[in-house]
Amino acid sequence: MTDKQELQLREKKELKQEGEATREGPHFRPEVDIFEREDALVMVADVPGSSNEQIELDLQDNSLNLTATVSGVDAKWKPVYLEYEIGHYIRQFRIGQIVDMAKISAQVKDGVLVVTLPKIEKAMPRKIEVKSEQ
Repeated sequence: MTDKQELQLREKKELKQEGEATREGPHFRPEVDIFEREDALVMVADVPGSSNEQIELDLQDNSLNLTATVSGVDAKWKPVYLEYEIGHYIRQFRIGQIVDMAKISAQVKDGVLVVTLPKIEKAMPRKIEVKSEQ
């Protein structure tokens, strides 16, 4: 037995949508991790192939909607064998009342989208000083 952990392949899951899509091609549900910091929630989404111009984040009625389009492979390339299917991304999140919706920010680098959802002041933990009476 070895102490090494093997990498596990996770298949991209094509999104099954009701109704018609507005963009041609397959749509996928991007993988997302959400972390909590003292002052904010941080959402990290994998959207390979999308640039900041191709990513849309919409906030409406406590719902954060992520849509990202992907440019296809360069036309001069002729695929012979493909394991990675190219498609667009769609994901929706319900935003709780602890998030200051006016201060949400996002940035993308190397196909990784990081969305920072700052907490409202009253939701942040705080230390209460205990005083002694004299």
